[in-house]
Amino acid sequence: MAKLDVVGCLPSKLLGLQRDMLEKWSGPDGELWVERIALTLQGKNPLEAVVKGPAWADEVVAQARRKLKKFFGRLQVDPVPGVWTPEFLENAAKYNMHPVYFIDLVLAKDWSLKNYTKQESWLYEKIREGKISADAVTLKRRWCLADFSVGVDYTDGSQVFPNDPWAPIIEKLRRDLRVIGKYDNTPCGSRFAITPKEWDDVVLAYMASALRVTRAQTCLERAGE
Repeated sequence: MAKLDVVGCLPSKLLGLQRDMLEKWSGPDGELWVERIALTLQGKNPLEAVVKGPAWADEVVAQARRKLKKFFGRLQVDPVPGVWTPEFLENAAKYNMHPVYFIDLVLAKDWSLKNYTKQESWLYEKIREGKISADAVTLKRRWCLADFSVGVDYTDGSQVFPNDPWAPIIEKLRRDLRVIGKYDNTPCGSRFAITPKEWDDVVLAYMASALRVTRAQTCLERAGE
């Protein structure tokens, strides 16, 4: 089934990149920053511009800065994307999605940090062989919404995240629309037993709609995230 047949007119990857660019160049009030345009014309990094935003946005930035300082010392944190609003974040929180700020960082095989669980050695071997992209262990500087749902141990496909806010949407896709499959013992609202293609073609599109973002802005977590 084609993507367009599932949820209507999905935006292209190019549209998602365009929107990401506008967000990074916009202040919390949604307007492009003259300072960033000026830096670009000077051949400098436009993201170095710092413009004070609304109190709620500054607090989100301050919280991220405090968390990062515990591990990396003092770091610059970019302002939140211009399209973010208190209402937008409140809606995202209903799905256990909360703001997270990533810094530029490569999680090398020998890299370590307090409370950091190292990736399995086979992952780096597959990256060396070219079978897995190095992006899997590369963090890029950006804001994103991350899923803070509590996971569960694998039980032959019968497991379900406790109080999962995504369960009703997944159940609709699996039971009513029949666009994702399941094992015999898989509950209809379970995140498990969904193939990568089903995630890409169907589930992430519906999640994007619920979060009020584009499909091109959604993805599954990578190993390093």
